[in-house]
Amino acid sequence: MIQSFIERHYAHRTDVIAAAFIEKPMQFSALIDGFDALVIVVTDADREHCFTHHYSKDNTYIQERWYDRATLESLLAPGGNRDVQQWLVTGEIVLDKEGFLEEKRETLLSVSPEKREQRLFREFSLFLRHFLLSRNNLEAGDLLDAHSHILTAVHHWAKISVIENGHVPELTVWKQVRTINPGIFKLYEELSMNSETLEQRVRLAHLACDFSVMSKLKDCCRPLLRILSSRPEPWSATELERHPELRSMQTELHLILKKLVRRSLIQEVFVASDPNLDVLEMKYIS
Repeated sequence: MIQSFIERHYAHRTDVIAAAFIEKPMQFSALIDGFDALVIVVTDADREHCFTHHYSKDNTYIQERWYDRATLESLLAPGGNRDVQQWLVTGEIVLDKEGFLEEKRETLLSVSPEKREQRLFREFSLFLRHFLLSRNNLEAGDLLDAHSHILTAVHHWAKISVIENGHVPELTVWKQVRTINPGIFKLYEELSMNSETLEQRVRLAHLACDFSVMSKLKDCCRPLLRILSSRPEPWSATELERHPELRSMQTELHLILKKLVRRSLIQEVFVASDPNLDVLEMKYIS
């Protein structure tokens, strides 16, 4: 068996701390790039010594990926690589000298209140960005781009629904949403195959998403609102970007800030940044 081969091959290696094995779930699986199996090897070596190796063993075509500890941790963190996270959740841990992979798997599967809030915040920010991009595309007459972005927005909305119901979104999220929130599933179906014109379908989805933004904005942005209210002084954009809880949100953070200001959930404060008062820095406070 390949699992036994992997365990024997790396058990004595001092630079290898863990290994996992993922077998293809179907005839041709895009999840593991069309190979028969995928092997994840975690090493304490430098990142420069990590690589990807394709080989055959016992007529099994294998892709082997080496990751250093820090890189894999970043890929498994909230907002990291969904494929890598799915590999660890569905794969078999065949070697784990320090319990590293088992700990990461438990973290991925856990739904603590803090982790739930972070997941909601991230998915909502992506939902908001694609919804607004779709609306901008529609106003500009770019109907196909508007449709593409609203589909992506509804996909993130589906993930929000899964998280709100205490689950972890899977790669096959629509299978989860069909039972968890039939309304969002129906909206996705209507966007994809309704008899109305494409523009009518997009506009209908915009109405639904606009209502969702208004109703979910405060609850989904609790991590940011909590940080803004944690001190009496206003926060600069750079300070918020560098906050440990917000580092993975740097791309979406500024759009969320402007939306919270427009909804009067936070305030903009203008601070003089030069003696002549020619430039006023914009800061934020709850």
